[in-house]
Amino acid sequence: MSLIDLNSVISNFIWILAIAWLLSVISMARWTAQQRGRKLGEQLNQPSEQLRLMVGGLILCLGLGLVVDSLWLMILWFLLGAIFIFLIILSVHQQIN
Repeated sequence: MSLIDLNSVISNFIWILAIAWLLSVISMARWTAQQRGRKLGEQLNQPSEQLRLMVGGLILCLGLGLVVDSLWLMILWFLLGAIFIFLIILSVHQQIN
């Protein structure tokens, strides 16, 4: 018998990692905006920043989808994650063209 639930630890690690990722993206965007004399909103509106935010949102949805107990909440988080996947693919496609 183990006192540590490994599935719970991994699931919670994923969404905590996503929050840390999003915080670092916003922090770097704020620093870059200050260096370039822009507002934070203008910097976060850049395609590269948008892509980083969407990746963070995807990881967050995955982690929260694995943590919840109810099936309908899990489906809702994974559905939101699927929307982020679609937006990421769309963003990458627009950056390539």
